[in-house]
Amino acid sequence: MKNAYLTDVLNRFEIITPQFMEGFEQLSEEEWNWKPNDKAWSIGQVVDHLNVSNALYFPIFKRVIQGEKESNFWTKLPFLTNFWGNMLLKSITPKPERKVQSPKAFKPTLSNVPLSALSEFKT
Repeated sequence: MKNAYLTDVLNRFEIITPQFMEGFEQLSEEEWNWKPNDKAWSIGQVVDHLNVSNALYFPIFKRVIQGEKESNFWTKLPFLTNFWGNMLLKSITPKPERKVQSPKAFKPTLSNVPLSALSEFKT
């Protein structure tokens, strides 16, 4: 495994996932889809967002860890990769400096998310 940081992050996901599942698996469908207001996401939508994000990012992470991810012109420009990487990290901290809209590709796919999305997260 060539990227120790990424390997550590993925290992932490394996530790956190059972705790995550335990925290939400007892919710009813109503609790799962409850939203405090129209602009907020429900727990189900957040999990759906994580599922969508994981499906897009995890294959790339695995290729990086295995040393199989090839660089292209854009990834060889450190100022670009640093800029986008830092922006992403700052937006996903527990207390982000500023809120950033999720790109369309990462938004929840449904407004009423089935509880089965929780088992999708586990895989």
